[in-house]
Amino acid sequence: MKFLYLLCILISTNLIAQPIKNVSNKKHLKKHLKSDEAKNIIIIGENHASAVAANIFPTIVKYLNKKNDLNKLIIECGPSEAYFYNKYLKTGNEKHLNYTIFGGSYKPWLEAWRTLYNYNKKLKKPLKVIGIDFDRARTMGYALISIFYKYDNPPIFISKLMDEIKTDDFYNTYSSGYPTKKDLEWMSNVKILLKNKLITLEKILEPKDYNLINQIIENKTINYNDEREQGLAKNAKQLIQNIDDKNFLILIGRNHAYYKPLIKKEKQMLAELLREVPSFNLLTGAIIFEGSNLRTSFNKFDKEKVLFEIKDKYPWKDYYYNIHKKAKQKLTLIPLNKDLNKLNYYLDYIIVAKKQPAITLRK
Repeated sequence: MKFLYLLCILISTNLIAQPIKNVSNKKHLKKHLKSDEAKNIIIIGENHASAVAANIFPTIVKYLNKKNDLNKLIIECGPSEAYFYNKYLKTGNEKHLNYTIFGGSYKPWLEAWRTLYNYNKKLKKPLKVIGIDFDRARTMGYALISIFYKYDNPPIFISKLMDEIKTDDFYNTYSSGYPTKKDLEWMSNVKILLKNKLITLEKILEPKDYNLINQIIENKTINYNDEREQGLAKNAKQLIQNIDDKNFLILIGRNHAYYKPLIKKEKQMLAELLREVPSFNLLTGAIIFEGSNLRTSFNKFDKEKVLFEIKDKYPWKDYYYNIHKKAKQKLTLIPLNKDLNKLNYYLDYIIVAKKQPAITLRK
C-alpha cells in the first residue's frame, strides 16, 4: 500500500515536472508574418516565474526562422545585456551569458540559449538580439569594457573610463540588478560623456560598435517608473523602423503584451502603443497558466505555487469551457476569435500552459 502511495506521488509530480517544448498550433504565428508592406511583429508575453517561455522560445524562433526568415529577437533587456547575448550566439562562450539576467541565473534559460547557439552557428544570416529595456550599471560598464578593449591606443577619456570600470570599487559600488540611485547617476554621467565624444567615437569605432554606443546613449527606458512603458515603445519603434527586416519577435513580460491591462486599465501598454503605428502589423499574445507551477519569488528556498488562471482568473474564467475544449495539448496556441472574440480586447491569442514547471535557478 505504501508503495502504491509513493508511486502515485511520483507519477503526479512527474506530470507537473516534465517540460514541453513544442506549441500546438504555432502555425498561427507563421500566418501572421505574411505582409510585404508592413513591419510584421509578434509579441509573446511571458511570466518570469515560469519555465514555459524558456522551454518554447527556441522552438518558436527556429520555426519562424525556417518558415519566415525571422532573425530579429527583441527581448526585455537593455542594449548592453543584448550585446552579451549576441556575443554568446557568435562565440558559444558561456562566460558572456553570466552578464545576462536570464541566461546567467536560470537553468531553463541557459539550456534555451545553448539550443539557439547550436542552431545559429549553422545559419548564413545569424540571429540578432535587440534590447529595448533599461540598462543595469555593472552590465553596461562591462559591455563598454568589452567594446573598447579591442582598440589600441584609445583616447584618454576611454582609458580613464576603462580604468574605473576594471576596479573592485566599481564592482562593489554598482549593481547588475534593479538600478539604484548611484547606478542611475553613474550611467547618466557616462552617457553624457559618450554623447559629447560621439564625433571622436565615430572615427575610431567599427559601425556595429558605434551603433551600440548610440543605442546605450539614446535608450529611453531608464528604470521601473511611470515612463517605462513609453520608453519601451519609443525604443522598439525606433529600432524596428530603422532596420530593413520585415519580421520581428518580441519576448517580454506579459503585462506589456496586453492591449488593455487587467488592472490600471487606463494605462497604455507596449502592445497598444505599437499597434498605433500604421506601418506595424502586430500580433500579441501571452502564456496563460492552468495547473502549472510558478516560483513564488526568486529565492530558491521559497515554495512554488500552482496557478489555475483559466478556471479562476478574470477574464479567462468567463470563457472557461470554450478555452478548455480548445486547449487539447499541454501547450496550445488559441487565437482569440470566433467564440472568444471578446477577449481580443486584451490579446490576439493565448498559449495555454497545462502542468508545466516553474523556473529553476542555475547551480
